[in-house]
Amino acid sequence: MQSARLPDRLLLGLAAASILVLVAAASFRRVWEADFFWQWKTGELVAQSGPPRVDTLSYVSAGRPWIEMRWLYCRLLYAVVSLAGIPGAVAAKWLAVLAAFLLATVASPWRRAGATVCVVLPVAVLAASQRFFVRPELASFVLFSAFVCILVRARQGAGRLLYLLPPLQVLWANTHTLFLLGPAVVALYVLVEAVRRGREPRRLLRPVAVLAATCGACLLTPYGWTGVRFGLHLLSELRDPVYRRMAAEFVPTFRFGQRYFAVVFYEVLLGICALAAIGRWRTLDPFLSLLLLAQLALSLLSIRNLPLFCLAAVPFLVEHAPPGAVWPPLLRRLALTASISFCLIASWALATDRFYVWQQDTNQFGAGLAAHRFPVEATRFVKERLRPRRLFHPLFEGSYLAAQGVRTFVDPRLEVHARAHLARFVRMMDDPAAWRAAMAEERCDAALVDLQSPFLAPLTGDREWSLVHFDEVAAVFARADASPALTGPQIDAAAARLHEVLEPRAGTGGIFARVASPGLYMRVAQFLVRVGRPAPAGPFAQSALKVDPSVLGAHEMLGRAAQAGDEPARALQEYRLELQRDPGSALAARQAGLLLFQGQRGEEAMPLLAQAVTRVPSDAEVWGVLTKIHADAHRTGAALECARRAAVLVPGNVSYQANLGRLSGIAGRLEEGIAALRRAAALAPQQAELHRDLALLLARSGRRDEAREALARALALSPDDASARQLQEALAP
Repeated sequence: MQSARLPDRLLLGLAAASILVLVAAASFRRVWEADFFWQWKTGELVAQSGPPRVDTLSYVSAGRPWIEMRWLYCRLLYAVVSLAGIPGAVAAKWLAVLAAFLLATVASPWRRAGATVCVVLPVAVLAASQRFFVRPELASFVLFSAFVCILVRARQGAGRLLYLLPPLQVLWANTHTLFLLGPAVVALYVLVEAVRRGREPRRLLRPVAVLAATCGACLLTPYGWTGVRFGLHLLSELRDPVYRRMAAEFVPTFRFGQRYFAVVFYEVLLGICALAAIGRWRTLDPFLSLLLLAQLALSLLSIRNLPLFCLAAVPFLVEHAPPGAVWPPLLRRLALTASISFCLIASWALATDRFYVWQQDTNQFGAGLAAHRFPVEATRFVKERLRPRRLFHPLFEGSYLAAQGVRTFVDPRLEVHARAHLARFVRMMDDPAAWRAAMAEERCDAALVDLQSPFLAPLTGDREWSLVHFDEVAAVFARADASPALTGPQIDAAAARLHEVLEPRAGTGGIFARVASPGLYMRVAQFLVRVGRPAPAGPFAQSALKVDPSVLGAHEMLGRAAQAGDEPARALQEYRLELQRDPGSALAARQAGLLLFQGQRGEEAMPLLAQAVTRVPSDAEVWGVLTKIHADAHRTGAALECARRAAVLVPGNVSYQANLGRLSGIAGRLEEGIAALRRAAALAPQQAELHRDLALLLARSGRRDEAREALARALALSPDDASARQLQEALAP
C-alpha cells in the first residue's frame, strides 16, 4: 500500500512544483503598465512631504484636490525601487501573486482535494495573469484572499482569527481604492452566519463587532470620511462612458476589443465552477457560493476584476471538490500528469514570450522595464532640446512624463482630473476641431504622441505643426514657427538608422529562443506611411515578416513602399499577398483596386473597391472611383448611388458634386441634378463646363430664363465652347 501511494505523492509534489513555476513565469513580466511611473512619482512625493492633498503634477489640473488612497502602496513602491530597482518591484509582484493564491488555496481543506487543486490552480492563475501588473491592486488580491481565508477558518473553529481583519482593513484602506471590498466580504459572512445561527444570537456578537471595527478601519486614512466617499464614488466610474473610454480596464470582460488568453481561461474556470455547483447543489457552501457570485458580477462588469473572481473560485472549488480517495487511481494520475504538462508548456510559452505574441500583445517576460514601450528617447528630446512651455500628450505618456518632472496635460490619475477635462479629451480623440480648440485654449507649443495615436491625424494634417523627432515609440511635434520640420530626406535617414538598431537578428535557440512581437516594426512602418514616407517603411515591414511570417498588414506596407518606388506591378503583387492572408483587409483591397483602376482595369478593380467601402464606408475617394467605373460601363443607377455617397461625405468636392449632377440628369432626376450642379458651380465658379451643364438641365426642366443666365456665364468664361453655342441657339427666343 505504501509503495502504491508513493507515485501519487511524487506526482502531487511535481504538480505543486510545476504550479509554482507557472506562477513565477506569469508574474515575472517586465514593467509594461502606464500606472507604474506616476505611482512611483507619487511615492517620491509621499516620502518628501506625506500623502498628497492637491495636484502638483499636471498644469491643467494643478491645485485640484488629490485624494490618493493608494499613498502607502506608492510609498512602498518608491522604497522598493530605491533599494532594488525595477527588478525588485517585479519580484515583489511575484511574491504578492504567490501569497494571494496560496491564501485562496489553504482557505478550504485543500489536503483532501490535492488533485482538484492541481487541476484548478493553473487555470485560475492564467485566467488572472493578464492583470499581474506592478499596481496597487496587488494589495487587493492579497488582502481579499486573506479575508476569505480568515473567514472560512473562523467558521471551522478559529474564531479569534477574525480579530486580524480590522488591522488588515487599515492596511487595505491605505493601499488600494477597492478597500471597501473588505467590509463587504465581512458583511456577507455575517449575513450567512445570521441565517445559520438565527437561534444563537450570542455567537454573532464577535462577527458583528469585527464587522463594525472593519468598517471603522476604513476611516483610518489621511483622508478620513472623504476617503470613504471617494471609494464609493469610484464605483460609478465603472459605468461612466467617459471613464470607460479613458481606461480600457473598465470595459466589461466580454466587450473588450482584444481576445486575451486570460478571457479564454476565465471561461474555462466559469465552466468548472458551474459543473461543481451542479454536482453539489444540495450541499453548496452558502458563503463561498455567494462570494463567488458577487465576484462573478464584478468580473463581468469590468475586465480588471478577473483576478478577484479567480481568487474566489479557488476556495469554492476546493470546498466542493470530491475527496482524493474518491478519484480512481488511474484518473488521478492522469489528471496530475496533465496538470504538470500543462504548467510546463504554459511556463515555456510565457518565458519565451510566445504567450504574449500569440495573442498580439507586447508584454515581455523578465524583471526590468519593457523594451520599446515607454517614450524614453522622445522625453529626453523634449527636455533637453525642445523645452516647451506646455506639452500636449495622450494619457499613457502622461505617467512617464510625470515621473520625469514634466507637467502633464492628462495622465492615468483619472480621479484627479475634472470629468469635464476628461470628456474634452475624449472629444479631442474623435474630432480634430476639438483638438485644435484645446491646443489654442491651453497654449500648447509642443506635442508628444505615440506612433499609433489618433492625434497623429490632426498633427500631420496641420501646417501649424512640424514633426521634429520620432523613434520606435513616439513622435514629437512643435509649432511650425518655433522649430523647423524634419525634411523628407531627414525622415528617411532617421528611419534607416532606427531600422539598423531594431533589425531582428537570426535566432539560434530553437524552441527555447525568445520571440519578438512584429507590432514594434509594424507601428513604425505605419507611422512612416502616415507622414508621407512609405519607401522607408518597407524594411520595417520586412522585419515584421521576419519575426512573424503570418503577421497581418506587412504586405500592405510593402505594397505602399513599392508604389512609392514607382513599381506598380510589385505593389499589386504585395497587396494580393496581403489579401490572401487577410481577405477582409480594407486597406489592401483599396490600394489594389486603385492601382488596377489607374491601369485602366476598372472592371477588375470594382469588386476590390466595393469590398473596401463595405468595410470603410466613409472613404469618399473610393466612392468617386466607383462612380467613374460604373459610369464608363453605362451602369447609371449604380454610378448615381456611388456619386451620392461621395458627395455626401465630402460636400465641398467639386468633382463629386459635378458627377452627381450629371448622372442625375442622365437618370432623369433633374431637380437633384440641378441642385448638385449649382453647388459645384458655387464651389468652382470659373469652370465654364459646370455652368453649361447646369444650363442644359435647367432647359430640360423648362426653366429657360435660368438656363440662359447659366449659359451666359459659361460663354463668358469659354466663348469658343461649341456645345454651349449650340445650346444658346436652341434657347433663342
